[in-house]
Amino acid sequence: MGKATYTVTVTNNSNSIGIITYIFIWDYQTKNFVSINGDKQIAAASTIKVPILLQMFKRIEIGELDLYSKMDITSYYRSGGSGYLQYRPENTSYELNDLANFMIRMSDNTATNMLLAAVGGTEEMNSVLRNWGFSKTYIRTWLPDLYGTNYTTPKDMATILYNADNPNFLTLDSRSKIVEIIF
Repeated sequence: MGKATYTVTVTNNSNSIGIITYIFIWDYQTKNFVSINGDKQIAAASTIKVPILLQMFKRIEIGELDLYSKMDITSYYRSGGSGYLQYRPENTSYELNDLANFMIRMSDNTATNMLLAAVGGTEEMNSVLRNWGFSKTYIRTWLPDLYGTNYTTPKDMATILYNADNPNFLTLDSRSKIVEIIF
């Protein structure tokens, strides 16, 4: 049985501690789902990296990018937080394939910013997300997003994760490479 699941639990910052749960569980074979605040926007944090990965492969499929082309680390892309590329020397080159692996496996923010630039930047990515049907997922800033300005919903993220293996969304070759990167 195929399922796409995305769950988030958030505590608030008021004097009394409260827990808000955000869940969307979808069995895409039966179309049944369970949703608790599944359509509510929440800060995306590093989950925003998944649609960037899918868009990279969409661009590869139409010949706009090549998985083995290289990008150089520059101060423009360099970012603190997760990952070790922030410590690599200026002008060190990495293939998009390596950047994708760093972005997903190590949650590397510098790799994410480089790939976000490769797929056209925040405005282009937001346009792509709208074209994919996601009206509540958007990217306002590069990573790290310390103020929580990049948003998604559990339902949007479950659908994005489903599309990582959707034959109507990506080719078998792209889906296979995504599975290699994620797992």
